[in-house]
Amino acid sequence: MLIVNKQDGFFHYKYIINLNMKIFQRSEIEEAISSSTAFATKLIDEIERGFCAYSEGKFNACPIQTMGAPPMDKFPDSEDDSRYAAQVCVKSGYIGGDDYFVLKVASGGYPLPDNWGCMQVFSQRTGKLEALLLDDGILTEIRTAAAGALAAKVLAPKQID
Repeated sequence: MLIVNKQDGFFHYKYIINLNMKIFQRSEIEEAISSSTAFATKLIDEIERGFCAYSEGKFNACPIQTMGAPPMDKFPDSEDDSRYAAQVCVKSGYIGGDDYFVLKVASGGYPLPDNWGCMQVFSQRTGKLEALLLDDGILTEIRTAAAGALAAKVLAPKQID
């Protein structure tokens, strides 16, 4: 985080870096996800909590930033290619009163080689970066699956013959 102070007519810059920030690689995230059968149930419960917070007006989200897709300029080396579908999106949000807010960066689409993503977890109290999740986009896939499982749980008939 960059702190700027003005003293004696001069601007003074100071960086505050959280040396306790945790960095998680995709392999560590996959291990944590697969190490417990209770993880899926807990995740679905947290997704439900998030949807409830959104419905109650407690979830705060900034507008999505999209780069590389119209009306923005395309990324290099793809100007004349009709298959072009690349974009990078930055999404952010938080539940008021919780401990953290999250920034997610996700990229994908031709000609980018793969879908990619990471999440940055910040403290709502200090503004410091607490964790960097280098998940290559799997957390988005898992969140989407959990939202689908929640929809099935809520909307499916109680009894199927």
